[in-house]
Amino acid sequence: MIVKITPVKTWMEQMIRPIITKIAFYGKPSKRFLTYVTIEFEGNFVIKDIKIVRLNEKMLLAMPARQNMDGESVEFAFPINREYRMYMETTIFDRYVKECIE
Repeated sequence: MIVKITPVKTWMEQMIRPIITKIAFYGKPSKRFLTYVTIEFEGNFVIKDIKIVRLNEKMLLAMPARQNMDGESVEFAFPINREYRMYMETTIFDRYVKECIE
């Protein structure tokens, strides 16, 4: 009998996509602004003050930003690649529609 042993992935390899486990919405909507969002990743990391805004009847995710010394707005927490941004947008927008619109 031949037993094939598959190597166990390291914790880093398993964490390629941190899973969003909690989403909270807060804030009073206005013409363009819909809500603030706080997301938690597997009880280990939190990002606060993400905004959902409406632009031309489309929802957009605006990551938290601060002004630098030149007065320019710079994001300080953001997804690095398109696939993870799509994952975040889909997860957050789906929950927003279920909890805040329906």
